[in-house]
Amino acid sequence: MGDDQVTRDVELRDVTKTYGDIVAVDNISLRIKPGEFFSLLGPSGCGKTTTLRMVGGFIDPTEGDIYIKGRVVNGVPAYKRDTNLVFQQLALFPHMDVYENIAFGPEVRKRWNRKETSRRVREVLNLVDLGGFEDRRIQQLSGGQQQRVAIARALINEPSVLLLDEPLGSLDLKLRLQMQIELKRIQQRVGTTFIYVTHDQGEALTMSDRIAVMNKGRIEQIGTSEEIYSRPRTRFVARFIGDTNLIDGEIVHKERDTVTVQGPGMRIAASSGALNGSGRMVAISIRPEKIAIEPASASTSAANCFRGRVKTMTFMGSVLRYEVVLENDLELLVEEPNHEGLRLREGDEVNASWAEESSVILRDEE
Repeated sequence: MGDDQVTRDVELRDVTKTYGDIVAVDNISLRIKPGEFFSLLGPSGCGKTTTLRMVGGFIDPTEGDIYIKGRVVNGVPAYKRDTNLVFQQLALFPHMDVYENIAFGPEVRKRWNRKETSRRVREVLNLVDLGGFEDRRIQQLSGGQQQRVAIARALINEPSVLLLDEPLGSLDLKLRLQMQIELKRIQQRVGTTFIYVTHDQGEALTMSDRIAVMNKGRIEQIGTSEEIYSRPRTRFVARFIGDTNLIDGEIVHKERDTVTVQGPGMRIAASSGALNGSGRMVAISIRPEKIAIEPASASTSAANCFRGRVKTMTFMGSVLRYEVVLENDLELLVEEPNHEGLRLREGDEVNASWAEESSVILRDEE
């Protein structure tokens, strides 16, 4: 095995999956490193679950190759791959206790003797903080505890890659947030490669080392949580990952590290380091929290500053959300932390300003 092969646990090369005329996954390629928490993120129907199931061996690709540990696994059935899958519907056996659920796989495969199986069951239960729960019935467990049993049942088989298909989707919001932190902690402790499918942006941003954002069967962008959020490459990524302000315009000037974009009745300064479009027509993304608003009488040294009026102010607890209408009738969404001090009201005349590096230039194709 070459040096290049050992730097990845999973690789997809030009993988396509079609069902008749329907293209579910469209010529995607990606590499996932050993020990990485890698998420496939996108809306329903984008191809993320189909991709996960192809890695797991439940679906065969129409074209392309899938590698696990440097070996092509096309045509290798799921039970012969070094992977395990945790479903959203956990499929725990209600007539078995916790111990029996976790030991079921190794006992069916006759992998270890009874003493060794018992030791490993207790070891993996301690790993997911369920030590002492061996004799509990599944119905006696909370949703989060059931989730950890399902993860323990998968981990006891010591897979190189653990596949998780929206496993937190059935939990309530508070428990889901707790389990996100717990799941990341478990992954870091065991060091197993996780491939996680979700449509929840916050979930992916919280847990992932890297994220592949999918849309219509294709990968729009792969990057860390910060890269995906702060430096989106396309309109779809900018819109799908949180809120943003999109402004279309034309590049009218370039000078060293700065470009000037002519928008609708406004000129916007942007960092040329973000310039990845090839044409003069571009779109700019500005995150709401990157925009500052102050009374119109205040002075600012920001590269971009425009006069406007507060249309609405919404109290959201720790955050105040404003809709600001500029003099060119463009509406901006602005978010500011809720802290002691001046609070702007509807109708107030304001300056909306942001730094040039906060103007992220998107690709000119969607």
